[in-house]
Amino acid sequence: MKRTVVASMIGLALCAGSVLSTAQAATAKRPNLVIILADDLGYGDLATYGHRIVKTPNIDKLAQEGVKFTDYYAPAPLCSPSRAV
Repeated sequence: MKRTVVASMIGLALCAGSVLSTAQAATAKRPNLVIILADDLGYGDLATYGHRIVKTPNIDKLAQEGVKFTDYYAPAPLCSPSRAV
């Protein structure tokens, strides 16, 4: 009888903990993520990375308010995998 009560209490505690953690995860704010994929766009081809002729005000604003990544690595030596997306 004692084992059944103890097992029931442990089961209820585990269920309550999982419900609380699920509720907290649902209320957590997820970050916005924007990926700009362009064919044959070089590092210096945008104004935010130093190009002086091409004007990209919307991309510049996104870069100022967010995070800019400066190191990129291609998984393939050809551009065909990015064109398949």
